[in-house]
Amino acid sequence: MTAKKATDKRGRRTNLWMYADDLERIKSLAAYAYTNGQRANDSLVVRAAVAVLAASPSRKFLDALEEVAKADQRFTSKE
Repeated sequence: MTAKKATDKRGRRTNLWMYADDLERIKSLAAYAYTNGQRANDSLVVRAAVAVLAASPSRKFLDALEEVAKADQRFTSKE
């Protein structure tokens, strides 16, 4: 009989490319949570948003994804 392998529940550090307005939205959502009795840091806000979208993806998400991809200036077309 083999012992169960312990799973690591700790997250890992990651970098995300965000614009100032993205960060403002995250801060605004954290403030909303605080006014409703929950303290949330940026990481918790992002994780909660991902959980909500994963549970119920919609066309609205795909439309928003398309819009932010158009505004992403890290990659420029070579013409």
